[in-house]
Amino acid sequence: FPARAVPGKVLGFKAPVACLADLVRSELWAATDPTRHASKRAKDEADLVHLCETHPEAFALVPPHVVSKVDELRPGPPTRTVDGSDSGEQARSLPPTPPAG
Repeated sequence: FPARAVPGKVLGFKAPVACLADLVRSELWAATDPTRHASKRAKDEADLVHLCETHPEAFALVPPHVVSKVDELRPGPPTRTVDGSDSGEQARSLPPTPPAG
């Protein structure tokens, strides 16, 4: 991760900080690690939600169906999956079904 650090501020001091992609990746790893305590995984999921709220471009870095709270916040209308259920992904993922007719 250090090679991809970007300039930032920590406690008012200029310092290299992890880039957004690395932050999301590390939170995903932690949130999906079954060996971590449930309370820690819940905090990691909350961190992912916060990253997506403050940096909308982070939605593209979180795969659908991994963190349900992130899926609920995704921009755009939910789409249908092959079985017709609601996927929570952005509409561009699956083309609309033509009207029956």
